[in-house]
Amino acid sequence: MTRPCADLRCLHCGAAVSATALADCWCEECGKRLPSSFQDAIPSVSRQTPAAVPEADHLRRQRLVCGGVILALVGFLALVFLPNLF
Repeated sequence: MTRPCADLRCLHCGAAVSATALADCWCEECGKRLPSSFQDAIPSVSRQTPAAVPEADHLRRQRLVCGGVILALVGFLALVFLPNLF
């Protein structure tokens, strides 16, 4: 772990926040997200986009599967009911 920054402590676990953790916006000790106001406290920290949240891929995959199921259901209903209308 790198040197702690200006007595900043994680709001969740109380651990000292390093420059690396501050740049990544994640606490190295507990793994929870640090508030963006921590980056504003130290101007020398390079602004980076936070690391992607692992759940984002899971949610994207879940939406894709749900959309596929809805599309298949609509297609099935169209095959069943449209020929009976004409």
